[in-house]
Amino acid sequence: MKFKNLQANYRERVVFTGVTGQLEPHQITMLLGQNGAGKSTLMTILGRLKKAQGQLECPESTLYLPQKNQLFDYLKVNDLLQLATTVTSATVNRIEQTLELADLLPRDFLHLSSGQQQRVWLAYALLQDKDVILLDEPLTFLDLKYQQRLLKLLVELKQEEQRTFLLSIHDPQLAREYGDVIWLLDQKGLTTGQPEQLLTEQKVKEFFELQ
Repeated sequence: MKFKNLQANYRERVVFTGVTGQLEPHQITMLLGQNGAGKSTLMTILGRLKKAQGQLECPESTLYLPQKNQLFDYLKVNDLLQLATTVTSATVNRIEQTLELADLLPRDFLHLSSGQQQRVWLAYALLQDKDVILLDEPLTFLDLKYQQRLLKLLVELKQEEQRTFLLSIHDPQLAREYGDVIWLLDQKGLTTGQPEQLLTEQKVKEFFELQ
């Protein structure tokens, strides 16, 4: 996936302009930025759900999971996941075990807690045989143990199934620990590099305007 000179507007406001980059294949890329920087906007553009000025080369086998997802009809978790599943049974078992979905499968999705629903939506995305998966703030509502389990699962899927992931995330420490590539988005544009280059203590303080 490659993009050049992307510009996105929201009503009359320019969200960002001149954004250029490349999503490295078979890597986990972490996207960080302050609120309002345009992280979700960039991901919807890369997921081909929003148009923008500029050039974009996007693989057909790409899936985008937004921050907020809604299901309006009563549906069992198992039925919802079966609608998405196109991967091998071994991968299905790994995803369901890692996210501890066994007890949730027979339940109505709308009766789950926010954290449980998030685990189901993440499984919904990962159970699809897509080369590139874009996850917008996937750690939202997750307990710490599920955050860790999810990130370790993405590392395994990257290594064993050659998948490519882009995650928007707020925690520089987790980004440094699990990310192969870092994207920093602000009003100046998109800065890309390795975790050890961009997520030093001093640069994190400067980027997030910490004391």
